[in-house]
Parts: sequence; C-alpha cells; structure tokens
Amino acid sequence: MASFRSSTAEFFEVVNMTLEELESWIGILSSKCSDNDLESADDFMKLKDGLVVDGIMRRNPERRVELCTPEDIDNMRRITGYVHLHLGSPNRDSNRDRNLKRWGHDTLKTQQQ
Repeated sequence: MASFRSSTAEFFEVVNMTLEELESWIGILSSKCSDNDLESADDFMKLKDGLVVDGIMRRNPERRVELCTPEDIDNMRRITGYVHLHLGSPNRDSNRDRNLKRWGHDTLKTQQQ
C-alpha cells in the first residue's frame, strides 16, 4: 500500500482545481440536489464526494501530510483512484469531465498545460 506521503502528494497532484473553483462546482451540484428534486442517488453521491475533497482542502490548505487524518488518507486514495480510472476511460465526453470535476480535477486545466 502506498505511503501516506505518496498518497497525499498524488491526491494534491490530481486535484488541480482551487478551493474556490471546487466550491463553485459544488454549488452547481447542490442546486441540482435540492431536497425536493433529487434526480438520483448518483447526484447525491457526486455532491458528497465533492464535499469530501472540499473538506480536505479546507482543513489542509498547505497540503501538509502531517495534517491529514487516517480518514483523509483513505478518501484521498479512493478519490485519486477514481480520477485515474476516469482519465484512462476511452469515453472523453462532458459527462466524464463533470465526474472528474466533482473530485477536483478540471480536464481543461490539464489540456492547457
């Protein structure tokens, strides 16, 4: 299993959105997930994952490994895995890009580099 240090470094590498950009995206997701208008459990999970990333970034703006809890590390590994899985997908469409954004990865930023 990867070390805490490599897990956090990889997480902060794949999360290329700023906290402000992620919070804006979460706002868009939450507007779709109002109590009266949940389209699906998938919409709620998208919002929940975005909030997990937001929480990690908010608690650890300096991106220091020693500030990460074991729960943070588990979530970082899970989210990093999702990002890599979707980046490796042959389907390169707006749905894939929206899914990646919920985990803090903006494909447009990657293409500009």
